Amino acid sequence: MRVDAASLWLVTFCWCSTLYAADDTLDEVIVEAPRYISKASAASKVPLERRQIPGSLSIVTEQRIADQNLTTVAEALAQVTGVTVIPNDGSQSQYKSRGHQLAFMSDGVPSYRALGGNQQLDLSVYERIEVLRGPTGLLQGSGEPAGSVNLVSKRGLDRFGLTTTVGVGRWDKERATVDVTGPLNTAGSLRARAVGVYEDRGDYIAPAHYKRTLGYGRMDWDVTSSTTVSTNLVGQYDRSTAVNTGLPAFLGGAQLNVPRSTSIAQPWNRLNHDTEDLSAAVEQRIGRRWKLVARWWQRDQTTYFKDSLALDGVSETDNTVPMGRREYDYNDERTAVDLFVSGEVSLFGRAHSVLIGYNEDRFEERYAGVARTWSDGGIIVPFDAVGLLPPLNLPYEEGGASEQRQSGFYLQTRLSLSDTLTLVAGGRISDFDSRSRDLAPATPTAWRQGVEDDDRVTPTAGILYDATRWLTLYASYADTFLPQSTLLRANGDPLDPRIGKQYEVGAKTAGFDGALQASIGIYDLRDTGRSLADPANPGFFLNAGEVESKGWEMEIVGSPAPGYDIQLSYSRLDSQFVVARADQVGVRFSALEPKHAWKLWAVRHFNPEAASGFALGAGLSYQSGIEFEPPRTQGGYTLASAMAEYRFDRHIAATFNADNLLDKTYYARLGGTNSYNTFGTPRNFSLRLNVTF
Repeated sequence: MRVDAASLWLVTFCWCSTLYAADDTLDEVIVEAPRYISKASAASKVPLERRQIPGSLSIVTEQRIADQNLTTVAEALAQVTGVTVIPNDGSQSQYKSRGHQLAFMSDGVPSYRALGGNQQLDLSVYERIEVLRGPTGLLQGSGEPAGSVNLVSKRGLDRFGLTTTVGVGRWDKERATVDVTGPLNTAGSLRARAVGVYEDRGDYIAPAHYKRTLGYGRMDWDVTSSTTVSTNLVGQYDRSTAVNTGLPAFLGGAQLNVPRSTSIAQPWNRLNHDTEDLSAAVEQRIGRRWKLVARWWQRDQTTYFKDSLALDGVSETDNTVPMGRREYDYNDERTAVDLFVSGEVSLFGRAHSVLIGYNEDRFEERYAGVARTWSDGGIIVPFDAVGLLPPLNLPYEEGGASEQRQSGFYLQTRLSLSDTLTLVAGGRISDFDSRSRDLAPATPTAWRQGVEDDDRVTPTAGILYDATRWLTLYASYADTFLPQSTLLRANGDPLDPRIGKQYEVGAKTAGFDGALQASIGIYDLRDTGRSLADPANPGFFLNAGEVESKGWEMEIVGSPAPGYDIQLSYSRLDSQFVVARADQVGVRFSALEPKHAWKLWAVRHFNPEAASGFALGAGLSYQSGIEFEPPRTQGGYTLASAMAEYRFDRHIAATFNADNLLDKTYYARLGGTNSYNTFGTPRNFSLRLNVTF
């Protein structure tokens, strides 16, 4: 597979380069409004072309979201180069890249650990999704070295637009959306947007049922010719029953031989999420080359769940499984601010870019609940009767609270050294603090100090060389940190933070006036200073552990010809423990991420300039095998998808989508003997009617 992937990429890259080089001698080709290409601000706070960023960046545009009928962040990130989506249940997932968890930004404002394991907003409120891979400590602060996902909200437009979509799908899925935008005054200085969503659907696991309602509103106001104020409010309310958290395995480790529709959920299981976001921004333009931006974002999220869970595997001898029950309420509040100034300065006869900023985010969580597990009420039942447990109707017995706060000042410069050479350099100084305590109905306690770190410096640097007008070469270094101060050395001192540092080199191309873009990046990512048990002092730790993730990624995206849209990517990942326990050294570190992954999506629009016409789309994705505590493994598999659309006129279109077209049976996630052995979704279809004005 390694030779095939490398050979195909080299041939493709050379082919694209030949086309672009030939393009130097041809008449200019005018391509308007690329559907799958956009500028991105995840790397610098200001919109940049992909070639201007010395790192690996992918974008899921609004058109790509529509073509594939993507409705969740998980579905969108599953299309992204080098990203693996690991489902937790039917409502939220983990998101990994290069061996680690991805971080979260909302319109460029970071929030600590707000992505994986958390319910996300419906895609209907987003204009695009930007994914910057590799450490993003400069703008993110503390976090894993995987990268950042920046979710960019839809804005009010200065022209009227109305889009209504109604659709149906397999397992009784019904979905309706309304998206309306336009100016509220004749000058167009006050613009608004409103989005509404209603969705009701079943699941391939028969008892499961999901319902969603969402409302989104945004205002953009040009107070003066140089000042713009924006605000938006969104409320999303999800109700789920009998959600899918995967299956147990046999006690010996082998997977159960059961249909994909099998579930251990109870009819009384509930999982409810209420998410309310409020944000505001002020942009002050200063002259023609500078601007000052202040952004504030808050998310209040409540989660209630009442469910059953397997406590261990299924017995091979009598086919029984131990079951527990639990009920919890969580209340999370995230508040973040981001203030920056960006612009250009002239020095030595050249223009250079400067970004200076400060951001801060706080996360507060309160919870209360009750559980009955092994020691206090676990029930051993036949696996065939696992769905007949009575609900746990007990008063809450425990509660707690936790808080995290981080802040930092950051600086980034883009120095134009020559017409073809740009140096990007910057750094951040960060503070991080956390604490926790018990709350009623448990016995309340005082705050306990958690992990902390002060004045942590995070450097970054990159170089961009424009070898030709269509080819850019780059090299970069970036790092991030993750505190672990609650773990102590033998002398009583806390451990230093983990440091994730990455070196990357690559090349990017842009031809046909930027309509078709290609990139390749080779990286070596080291997660150093990980806690390692001190063999000479039991109960204490050393800053000695190390994990390495290395590999390469390629991506081709855009329009190679009028009426064609394509995105093709390949990623290779080798992750392993380098310094660890003796039984871990050399072992695969991130075993749920595939070593090889191909992703292809292509659309052909027939008569794209005509008012009516057909469009056909097709997709293929392949990933190599994953494992979790062998013998639980999943071999490599390929999934196929398709799309067919007919435009009746410029306003009305009908679209048919099919996923897992060949009905492949596979595990989307492998877990322990007790849970998270999750089948991938079987073949499914959807049909939508879209009306646009």
